[in-house]
Amino acid sequence: MNLSQGPTPKGLPGLLWAFCAGLLFDLRVRRRMLFGTVLASVLMVFVGSAVLGKTLESRPLWFALWWLACMGLTFFTILLALYDLLLVRKAAVIHRRALRAVLAARPPAKTGDKKP
Repeated sequence: MNLSQGPTPKGLPGLLWAFCAGLLFDLRVRRRMLFGTVLASVLMVFVGSAVLGKTLESRPLWFALWWLACMGLTFFTILLALYDLLLVRKAAVIHRRALRAVLAARPPAKTGDKKP
């Protein structure tokens, strides 16, 4: 994708734009981010149920905030995984078309009788 389609914002918005573009368009960064968010979600569920269980049960507001944060992180992870899935499928279609073009440009193989 071309990021220079319009004027790039300066200052903090420009920095945030570059950071988000790096997260969304770079495969390695996106996969590492997916790993980190899945790990953080699992850790939040474990800590919320095993470590902070009694504390969260006694404070309903903290209980609601903790599990809303856990749900939000999990929802973000699912959206990021779906975005990655769409980009992988798009790349597969592009590669398949390129391969078809290369194979169509090759001369057909001769299928004559071969002598042993």
